[in-house]
Order: sequence, then structure tokens, then C-alpha cells
Amino acid sequence: MMRLFRGLHIAVAEYDATCAVLRTAGQPLNGPWGQSQFVRLPQERDKLLADPQLARARITDSSDMAGICACGDEAGSALYAWPDKPKLSHLPVVAEIQVDPHRVIVDGRDFLYTAFGQWDQENNRNSDKLTAFLERIYGRAVLKYWQKAADSSSLDYRYALSDLAVTDPEVVASHYANNLPFRGRYATRFCSAFIIEGPILPSEVLDVRLAEPSRRHDKWSTFDAMKLINRREEADPLP
Repeated sequence: MMRLFRGLHIAVAEYDATCAVLRTAGQPLNGPWGQSQFVRLPQERDKLLADPQLARARITDSSDMAGICACGDEAGSALYAWPDKPKLSHLPVVAEIQVDPHRVIVDGRDFLYTAFGQWDQENNRNSDKLTAFLERIYGRAVLKYWQKAADSSSLDYRYALSDLAVTDPEVVASHYANNLPFRGRYATRFCSAFIIEGPILPSEVLDVRLAEPSRRHDKWSTFDAMKLINRREEADPLP
């Protein structure tokens, strides 16, 4: 089982009701706290990976369902519970949940998809560092997707490979094990981020409590992974 953390920024007046709903009903897909696209694990992964003309539409289609976002580390979820510009009329809440790994994929929107799609947009000088960083954050299994993406100029093909990567159980497990906090798009800071195939059942909610904003990963000391992408200058050394 995977223990994950979901950060919520909840109005003070809605705090008690929100906690009660999460504890007794879990989180339905039509709940008020946001959702994201969950890409189903594709069949015949090796066959898809071997296709040099792979189109994203063969992996993601109308059968894909909504999913629910969560982080693998509580400090990562604390940023969503208490963003850099919080509403003072709101409270930081974290829901601690436990789900089957087969219902979890990597949330690649704040780094992996950007890395696969845009790494060479400005004649990137950091390709070796980016390759090493991807392996460190997502594990060796991600490299078979990354190396094909890096050799292609087709954006659709690159994103199709990204979809294969985020649904790979080995990539999911390696990302979950990552303990290096890093900064992704929009100044997000986390060690690992995921999308859960919903809904979340009440039996899967371990706890709902006030988050501690002081536990967020620091904005300035966290490694800025975005410097590895779309930058002409040399990126910082990998930590």
C-alpha cells in the first residue's frame, strides 16, 4: 500500500464539514476539491514503446477518468494546503490516505511532461544533467522512455512516451522512494507527486488534520529543476 498526503486550502467556515465528509465519505470524483486526468495503465506497453510512430491518442482517450492528486511526502502536500499566497480566511488541511499502488500514477505535469516536451527548446546545454536528474527522481526505468523522447522532434510522440512513463509501475515506485525535494513548474516543491484513480473511500482516509505550513519545502534552498529545461546557461550542480 502507498501512504500519500493531499493538501487542501479550506475556508475556515467549511473546515469542520470538510473534515467530516473526508472521514465519513472519502473523496468522490465529483467532490469540491479538484481533480485531474487519470491515464489508465496501457496494455501491451512493450509493443507501444517499440512503435516509432506512437501517437498519444493510442494511450489517452475518452475512457480515461478523473483522478485525485496527492504527494508522497507531507511537506510537498503542505504547499497545497498553505500556498505561497494563502487566503487568510482559509486553513491548511492535510488528508493522509492509503491506497493500492495499482491505482496510482505519477503526476508529471509539474516536471516530467515539461522535461520530455521542452528540454531542447533553447539549445539546452544541460542534457546530461537532466538525464541524471530524471533517473534520480523517477528511477532507471524512466530512461527507456526519456532516451526515445530525446531523440525525437515530434511533440506528440514525446508526450505519448511521457504517458507511458507516468503509468509505469517501476517509475511510480522509484518516484515514491525519492527523498530529494525539488522545485518544478510554478514554484511547486515536492519529493513526489501522484494521481490516484478515484474515488477515495472513507476506509482509505487514515487522518484529516491541520497542516503545518512551516513544514513546506523552502522555496529558495530547494533544488530548482526547471533550470535544467529551457535555459541557455549552465544549470546548478545536482545535489
